[in-house]
Amino acid sequence: DTGDGDLLVSYSKDTPSNRTVRVTTLQIDDTQSDVSVYSESTSLTYPLLSGMCILSDGTYLLVHLAGNDSSINMRTYSSEDGATWTLRTSKAFEESLSIGTSTGSGSTFQNYNPKRLRIAQSGGVVLVMIETEWNDTSATKRNRLLQFASSDLGGSFDLVTTTAEIDD
Repeated sequence: DTGDGDLLVSYSKDTPSNRTVRVTTLQIDDTQSDVSVYSESTSLTYPLLSGMCILSDGTYLLVHLAGNDSSINMRTYSSEDGATWTLRTSKAFEESLSIGTSTGSGSTFQNYNPKRLRIAQSGGVVLVMIETEWNDTSATKRNRLLQFASSDLGGSFDLVTTTAEIDD
């Protein structure tokens, strides 16, 4: 909610020529506007997950996954009005996440398959949660929630979840 009754929605859109992260403003007078914030090749297969929150300074923070078919990181953008977005960082995680979509048993499959992304802000701290499926079928805990926190309004994120907390 923009405070004026308008609503901002982030989503990904696939077309034959590209994949985009978009923000639509649904206005109280039943009109809407749409802006493309990021675009990449349709040949990539990881899910282009995104999320948005209002920061403590009143600006909007948009985050989304970006990378290639073997590793991803998170890009962040800020906006004062929801129509114009400025890139804050193209690499919000210190270390990229190893990803894949194939499952099986063994070290070849020790990577994540991202399923869902959620973001929230409270007291100046931004939390991003990424629900993933661990592709190594020999693991007993395959649904894994990775939690990242930012104390600089989304400029960088640290992994909060430790390996010991999510490993078998």
